[in-house]
Amino acid sequence: VPLMLCTWCGLRSGEVRGLRRCDVDLANRTIRVAQAVSRVKVGPHRWDWRIAPPKTAAGLRTVALPDQLVEPLREHLASLPVRGRDQLLFTSEDGRNPLASTVLADAHQKGREAIGRPSLTVHDLRRTAATLAAQGGATTKELMRLLGHTTVNVAMIYQVADDQRDRERADRLAAQLRRAV
Repeated sequence: VPLMLCTWCGLRSGEVRGLRRCDVDLANRTIRVAQAVSRVKVGPHRWDWRIAPPKTAAGLRTVALPDQLVEPLREHLASLPVRGRDQLLFTSEDGRNPLASTVLADAHQKGREAIGRPSLTVHDLRRTAATLAAQGGATTKELMRLLGHTTVNVAMIYQVADDQRDRERADRLAAQLRRAV
């Protein structure tokens, strides 16, 4: 489920790992991004969890879920011991600490090897989300909202052009030209 949220909703790894029960609204098919998880060095040989709001106001957002995520999220919620609305959705084995980024990266590694794309990173899943949204007709402003970006330039970096879409564009142009002649 965490990797699906990265891929289809454009969430960063830390945002996914910072989601809580209260951030999920299955009735309205949305998730609220209100915090992110990271590791910070607190001593010469000591690290600690940092759970804080996103870096910018644009990072605080509500993202619509595709239908395909509703049931997996419902099942995941049902599998969790109930410890309150502020309980993290994705935790380490102790059930309390946040899921480590390495756990997410390891799961992603299996997927990228299965599809023969060993260079893909978890963060590349945000590009997938942006590109799918753009191909589905999202405006630049909608992409910025989805990804929590404050500038058009950053939003554009996350979109990827591909040969199939270029072929479809050329075919649409050819059809338009045939109709005009």
